[in-house]
Amino acid sequence: MYPSREEEIKALKVRLEELRNDLNSLEARIDSKPDVNAVKVIINEQNKSDDFVSKEDVESIIYSTLQSKRFMTETDVNNVTKQIQITMIKWMIGTCLSVGTVILGVLRVINM
Repeated sequence: MYPSREEEIKALKVRLEELRNDLNSLEARIDSKPDVNAVKVIINEQNKSDDFVSKEDVESIIYSTLQSKRFMTETDVNNVTKQIQITMIKWMIGTCLSVGTVILGVLRVINM
């Protein structure tokens, strides 16, 4: 029923050999990977070679962009709105006068 001691020892030896093989393959994989310091050196070299924009550069770009543009204040918007409304009223009055003149002209032609 139960395996004998020899069979257990044999199974344990086989398992031990499998674990040793796994350990050897893991060690080989670890040896092929660069260590932490090598990775840090590679990253630092990459960062130095890239043209990164610093925080100060971004702030100066934003500041110069904001300074070069003219933003409208609330009073500017109100003034422009009033001018547009006055122009619209003038156009409506002109259109009404033109339509009235055309209607009067048509009525004169019909009455003759």
